[in-house]
Amino acid sequence: MSAEGSTAASIPAGAVRRSLAWLTIANIIAKSSQFVIGILVARILSPHDFGIFAVALVVFSVVINISELGVGTAVIREHDDIKEVAPTAVTLSIISSGALAILMYGTAPAIATSLGSPETAKAIEILSLVVLLAGPNAVPSALLTRDFLQGRRFFIDIANFAVANTLLIILALSGWGVLAFAWSRVAGQVATVIMLHVLSRHRYWPGFNLQQARKLLFFGLPLVSSSLVGYTISSVSTIVLGKLSGATSLGSYTLANNITNWPLGLFSGLIDSLGLPVFSRIHKDKMSLSIYLNNASRVTSAAFFYITTMCVALANPLVSALYGPKWEGAGLILAFFAIFGSVRVLIALYTVVLIACNAPKRLFWIQVTWLAALTPAVFLSVNVAGAVGAAIANVGVSLIVILPLTLWNVQRGTGISAISIFTPTVPPLLAAVAAGLVAAAVSSSSTDPLGALIGGGCAGTALYVGILANWGRRLLRESGRLFVSGSKADKKEFEDRKYDSTSSAP
Repeated sequence: MSAEGSTAASIPAGAVRRSLAWLTIANIIAKSSQFVIGILVARILSPHDFGIFAVALVVFSVVINISELGVGTAVIREHDDIKEVAPTAVTLSIISSGALAILMYGTAPAIATSLGSPETAKAIEILSLVVLLAGPNAVPSALLTRDFLQGRRFFIDIANFAVANTLLIILALSGWGVLAFAWSRVAGQVATVIMLHVLSRHRYWPGFNLQQARKLLFFGLPLVSSSLVGYTISSVSTIVLGKLSGATSLGSYTLANNITNWPLGLFSGLIDSLGLPVFSRIHKDKMSLSIYLNNASRVTSAAFFYITTMCVALANPLVSALYGPKWEGAGLILAFFAIFGSVRVLIALYTVVLIACNAPKRLFWIQVTWLAALTPAVFLSVNVAGAVGAAIANVGVSLIVILPLTLWNVQRGTGISAISIFTPTVPPLLAAVAAGLVAAAVSSSSTDPLGALIGGGCAGTALYVGILANWGRRLLRESGRLFVSGSKADKKEFEDRKYDSTSSAP
C-alpha cells in the first residue's frame, strides 16, 4: 500500500467530521455564552477585582498546565499500545497533580506577596483544588480527544460551563469579589470530573510499568518544560504590570486580554482537539501533511483575521458599548492585543504540527527564545507606556521574532517550505486589512458607541465577505474533500486542483 493510501486509512473521516461538527457547536455555544457572562461580570465587578484575580491566574495557569507531566498529550498520540500505557499514565497524572496542588496551597501566601499582591493568596489556595481535581481527568479527557469523541466532550464542557458561570454570577452579585472567580472554577471542575467519568468509553485504573513510565515521561517532560516556559511568557506582562502599575491598570489589561482570548479559545480548541490527532496520524506522509496544513492555515486565518481586524478597528466603541465607561482604558490595549491574537493562533497551529511530528524539543527552544526576548521588551514598554506598552511588546516580539522562528522550525521538522506554509494566509490578510479600514471609517462618523460598533461592524463584515466569497467557496469544497475520501486518486485530484494562494484572486 502506498504511503498515501495508508495515511488515508489511518484517518477516520466520519469521526473527524462528527468531531468537527460537535467542536464547532460546543465552541460557538460556550464561547458566545462566556462572552456574554464576561460582560455581565465586568459590569458587576471592578477593574481592581479583575487585576487581583489576574495575579492568581498567573500561578494557577502555570501549575495546571504542567500538573499531569504531559502524559495527556502522549496518550493522544498513542495509537497502538493504549491498554499498556493508560494505567501508568493515570498513576503519573494523579500523583503529579496531587503533589503540585499541595505545594500550591502551602506556598500561596509567599507567592502572592512576591508577586506584589498579598490579597491574592486566598484565591490561589482555592484554585489549588482545581489542580487536585485535574489529575483524574487527564487520561479520560485525552482518550476522548484521541478517539474523536467530541460529542461526549460537548456535554462535559456544557456541564462545566453551566455550573461554573451560574455560581460566578451568584457570588459576584452577592459581593464575593475576586473569590467568585476562584470558587466558580472549582465548581466547574467538579462537574467535569463527574461527567467525564460517566461518559468515558474506557476506564483505566491506576497501575505502573517502569518501561511505559519512561516512555511517557520521555515524550511528556519536554512538553511540560515548554508549557512552563510558555505560561511564564503569558505571565510576564501580568507580573510586571502588577508590580509597576497596580491592580486597576492590570484589570484593564486583563479585560482586553480576555476579549481577544475569546476567539482564540474558539480556534485553539479546534486546533488542539482535531489538529493534533489528525496531524499525528499523517506526519510521516509529507504530501498529506502539506495538504492538511495548507487547508488548516487557510481556514484558521480566514476566520481569525476577520475577528482581529474588527477588534482593531472597533476597539473603543466595543469596550464602551459593552462593558461601560469604567473600562474605557482597555480600548487601545484591545486594539494591540487583537493583532497579537492573530499571531498567536498561527503559532498555535504550527506548534501542534511540531508536537505531532515528535519534535517537542524544538518547541521548548522556541518558547525559551520567546521568554528571553519578551521579558526585557515588557519591562521597557511598561515603563514608557504602561498597559498599552505591555500589549505592544507582546505584538512586536511574537510577530518579528517568534512567528518566523516557528515557521523555520516547522520547515526543518517536516521538510515543507516555510513560504508555502505561510502563503495561504495572504488572501485573508489583505481582505481583513481592507475591511478594517472601512469599519474604522464608518464607525468614526458616529458619536454613539453602540451605533459606531454596529455600523462599522456591518460595513467591515460586508466588505470582507464580498472579497473572499469565491475564495471561501473553494476552500469549503476542498476542506470537505479532505474528509470525504482519502484515496490516492482523491488526494491527487486535490493536489492538482489546489490553487496558488498568492496568485488566485480572493
